[in-house]
Amino acid sequence: MKTIKEIADFLSIDKQKVYRYIRKYHINDVYQENGVIYLDDAQETLVKKALCNDEPHQGSASEAHHEAHQSASLDTVIDALQEQLKQKDLQLSEKDKQIDRLFSELEKEREHSRELTDKIADLAHTAQQLHGISEGNNALQLMSSDKKRSWWKFWEPTK
Repeated sequence: MKTIKEIADFLSIDKQKVYRYIRKYHINDVYQENGVIYLDDAQETLVKKALCNDEPHQGSASEAHHEAHQSASLDTVIDALQEQLKQKDLQLSEKDKQIDRLFSELEKEREHSRELTDKIADLAHTAQQLHGISEGNNALQLMSSDKKRSWWKFWEPTK
């Protein structure tokens, strides 16, 4: 940081000219202590360029200073976003692995379910066959018990 007097001495011009330039073009972010005005490096460069060439002011110094700060902050934001992007890529790869693992488990469960369904169907078929056999035995027993009974002794229980 340099004072107005240091900049004026460097350019070999009156410090009043530097002061008027700063006020005319509204150079902001000037630091002032005990009545002494200090300019940062970006402001100093802008004032030196304008007063060395004695050209009309092309843009305000605050815009140049703002652009310098904005550029630095954009770089910071870009770095942060790139880091977040790396983290998201890692998370996505982990999620892909989880999806693959869960898909294989699902396939195993489907196969197990098919096997159980087949076993249940076999058991149901066997149960129907056994039920058919037991009904056949019951029918045979009824037929044999009917032959032993006489029609005139229907009130007596069968032995």
